[in-house]
Amino acid sequence: MLPFIAYKHVRLNPSSSIGGDRAPTPSPERMKELKDRFIKKFTTVDENFIENIRKLDQHRADGTTNQKWLDSRRFRCTGSRIAGIIGENPYSSANKTLKDLIWCTFKGNCATQYGTNSEDNAQETYMNYLKYLIAHHHEVAGWILVDASIENMGLVIDNIHPQFAMSPDGVVTLTWVQKAAPGTDDTMLKSRIEKRLVEFKCPYKHRGGIEIEKRSNFYPLNTTCYEINSDRNLELIPIPKYYQCQIQWGMGVLRDRLLKGNPLKTDFVVWCPSTAKKTFLKVSDDHKLRCASGMEYTHVFSDTSGSIEVTVIEENQSFISSIRSKVQKFWEMKYIPCAIYKQLGCLYPGDLQPPVSIEIPFHKKKKCI
Repeated sequence: MLPFIAYKHVRLNPSSSIGGDRAPTPSPERMKELKDRFIKKFTTVDENFIENIRKLDQHRADGTTNQKWLDSRRFRCTGSRIAGIIGENPYSSANKTLKDLIWCTFKGNCATQYGTNSEDNAQETYMNYLKYLIAHHHEVAGWILVDASIENMGLVIDNIHPQFAMSPDGVVTLTWVQKAAPGTDDTMLKSRIEKRLVEFKCPYKHRGGIEIEKRSNFYPLNTTCYEINSDRNLELIPIPKYYQCQIQWGMGVLRDRLLKGNPLKTDFVVWCPSTAKKTFLKVSDDHKLRCASGMEYTHVFSDTSGSIEVTVIEENQSFISSIRSKVQKFWEMKYIPCAIYKQLGCLYPGDLQPPVSIEIPFHKKKKCI
């Protein structure tokens, strides 16, 4: 008589010792149906929903995270994840990022909590910086800054791909007036409105403050990960590459949703407690080379509310297009299948692949006579 053939679920690359029965893996046909349904749900969204989640508070008055804001981010690719997804984050690979998205493995730490608690201070110092520029008639390429205001948003959904989103720390609106030529009537001057993405960083290692008068950069100078121009060297900026991915992603989302395709800039603002005894503004010494490229200076500003370094980053549309295609592939080929497997109960805790069934021969024991 032929032996009885039994089937046993075997885990691939197990990451957890927790056992238990899992739901069977759906057939390829069923999986395609579920995947198509999932994609349709997250690529067909109501404009009222988009507007409502844009107005959500990211954090409550007591410092806790708004659960509605967290829920709105679920199953979407947002700015802080992008570097990990495309392989530009030295602290998180694509698989590690996927595991965190599926299982929420990262619960925060003292550094992230410090950053959250310090954002209001960073915004206060940043707005004081803008007021200082206005009071001193800050000029860029013949335009003088005359007014500034900032808006805090919840989640901004991409206008073309609703599964892409960004939670900006702020969007600043700058009003510029064209500098009057000698002998002309200044009542007929042209004005323009500019919107910029604002990204705040509050490094935990600088929580005790630094002597900003003696230091130019909160972060070391890094080469950009996206741009080489024929008429200048690879640009050096005091921003880690993984943050560059985040802000370029954010500019792509905000440009299509808020600016209807117009180019965008980002004020990348790094804050720490102030050790300065008076208000001052200076140009970063390491950044004078930016002028030769026609770019704006990196400013260092300090007052009693804190010290900041403000670096203006221009949008790079070719890089944004490149990372969007990579993130789209990640979302369709990795994120969605794992999310479906988890919802169906096909995964062991911590795993990204369902168990497979293999045939194991099973022989009945003969009775002793």
